[in-house]
Parts: sequence; structure tokens; C-alpha cells
Amino acid sequence: MQIECTIKRPGGSKVQLGKNTYHFKPKDDHPDTPHVAEVTDEAHCKRLLSIREAYRGVGKEGEAAQKQADAALTKGSGTDGHIKSPEEMDADVVSEETVQELLEGADELMAAKKKTSADQLTNKDVSDLFKDIVGLNPANKKEISRFAAGVEVELPSTMTQPAALLKYLLVKLAEKFPAEESEEDDGAEESDEQE
Repeated sequence: MQIECTIKRPGGSKVQLGKNTYHFKPKDDHPDTPHVAEVTDEAHCKRLLSIREAYRGVGKEGEAAQKQADAALTKGSGTDGHIKSPEEMDADVVSEETVQELLEGADELMAAKKKTSADQLTNKDVSDLFKDIVGLNPANKKEISRFAAGVEVELPSTMTQPAALLKYLLVKLAEKFPAEESEEDDGAEESDEQE
């Protein structure tokens, strides 16, 4: 679906969500032309349209999606009239492929650093891993909380440092999604047992 970024910058605006980068730019060189991008991921459409100050749907499909996003935000209003932010309402859905890619990256990093668990990695290593694979700002606790909610991991309220939260999250993900043993490993174990 086509989504317009109402904030016009020279050269357009690039937005990264997950592994996708969307370039909101004018279709021609005229500065007043709307800056639009084709956004194909439904969760990304919902997220962008929830930011009323900067994005809006284009065309019939976009306008219908905008109405749904507005209704969801209004539905999330508290009794005090406060409209809940997307972080307060729903977490972004995180694909299992993203989690597996993150865990594989952690395994490779641990092997390279000769570490046996994710909590032994440096804060920078873990922060870079989340930034590179997930596209997460490792210093933003709200983004970390949203990601955690998206993978259904509850973060301890006693942890306040973003790097500690990321390490905790990585350890919990490894527990929740254990690495599958390859058939080669199974065969090697069977031959060891026969000897």
C-alpha cells in the first residue's frame, strides 16, 4: 500500500522497520509533490499509520487502512482521554525468522569470541547484534520493550540499563527457541554410543 510521509525532506526520508527500508520520496523533482513509499508488510503499515503526525494512507486502500489505524488508536484511549501509544497497546509482531537470525548471529558471535552464553558477550556486541539484525535502537528502552513484547518475553522491571535488557532478552530467546540439532550431530552421537 502507498503511504505518504508528511514530513518533506530534501532527498526524502528513509525509514527502517525490521529488515525493510522504506524510502519516502517524491515521484518527481517538484518539492510540493507528496513523499510516498510502497509499504508491503501489514505490521509496518499499521505502525506507520499509527504515527498520525508523520504518515497517512494514500488512495482508497491507504485511506481505509488509515481509518482502521485511527480507530485502533481511539479504541486504545483510556478513561482519561489519553490515546495510548502503539507501545502501550500492541507490540509489533516479530517473525520467527527474525528471532532465528538473531540467535544464529549470537551463536556465531559467541563462537568467534569463545564464549559459552550470550550473557558473556560485551554490551557493545549485543547492542550491535540487535541493531544490525533487528534494526533496533539498542539505547531505546521503549523499542526494546516493544520487541520483547513481540516475542512474548517479559522483561524484569528491576533492570534499567538497555544493554542488560538486551542480554536478558537474548538469553530468554535462546531458552524459548532452542537450537535444533542437525541430523549430522544425531548421527555422530549414535556412532559414539555404538563404540
